[in-house]
Amino acid sequence: MRPGRSSDEVATTVDRLATLLEAGVAPESAWQYVGEFTHNATVSAIARTIAAGVRPVDALTRILGARSERVPTPMAMPMPRGSPSRRRRSAPTSPGMADESMLPWRTVGAAWFVADAAGASLAPSLRQLAAAARDRAETEREIALGLAGPLATARLVGWLPLLGLALGVLMGVDVIGALLGGPIGWGLLIAGGSLALAGRFWTRALRRRALPTGEAPGCDLDLVAVALSGGVSVDRAIALVREGFARYEVPAGDSSGLNDTLALAERAGAPAVDLLRSSAQQARRDARVDGMQVAAALGVRLMLPLGICVLPSFMLIGVAPMVLSIVSSTVGAM
Repeated sequence: MRPGRSSDEVATTVDRLATLLEAGVAPESAWQYVGEFTHNATVSAIARTIAAGVRPVDALTRILGARSERVPTPMAMPMPRGSPSRRRRSAPTSPGMADESMLPWRTVGAAWFVADAAGASLAPSLRQLAAAARDRAETEREIALGLAGPLATARLVGWLPLLGLALGVLMGVDVIGALLGGPIGWGLLIAGGSLALAGRFWTRALRRRALPTGEAPGCDLDLVAVALSGGVSVDRAIALVREGFARYEVPAGDSSGLNDTLALAERAGAPAVDLLRSSAQQARRDARVDGMQVAAALGVRLMLPLGICVLPSFMLIGVAPMVLSIVSSTVGAM
């Protein structure tokens, strides 16, 4: 999947919902209208569930949430004939899915749950959520761009041992016979192959560490701000956010930023909602910078498996058999 695609789809859907709600459309009808003109399977499934008479917050739990046993399963309702969603109706994965690509959708469910429980206005909350989703998509694209060069280099260099072997064959050297013709050749083949595999596993491990984590930076700050905008107390807002995170399996992350921001608002007597949203934006900017730094550092770290595993493997499989074959043929001719 293209980096940031899921987050972009969330931002588009949420922006459409916010626009319809601001125009006075009921939430149930807004989801139906958005579901008619989408190719996203998750949105279509939510719209069909709502069309069966389930409240939007319960439909989101049914499709996205981890604790969906309390929500009845509706009968599937067909979308209007000719709508884009009829041409692509593949159902999303089962409720409680742990796929990281679904994290932006699960965040939508948590935000809707918090706004509904706190009595907050949905449209402004959705606008804020759409901005956060777009920021996450931009972060994913920037990190993927930073990783593209180092990973392409690592993949290319990883084929060096086999390329060396093929080069020996093209030069007319019996490298295959040298590798399979005695204990020395077998030792070279086993050692070189083991180093090549170790280099590949090492490179994959470094790549996994450089990819974005399954967290939503600043999400807890945003959702507490949503709850507070509904007029609930701070303790109640935090409790609602925790319940929403648990319901939709959204990683909570570090809460120190939330605690510090709330303490500052209480100490200064400043509006907590504005401070929370500002802190959430800063958390997302910090995550973007951290991701870019990790991607830049990967180019240097990939030199370790290259120098320790791949190049020695190339020497053992691609160069040493040619030397062994030449020496053997020379000695045999004497």
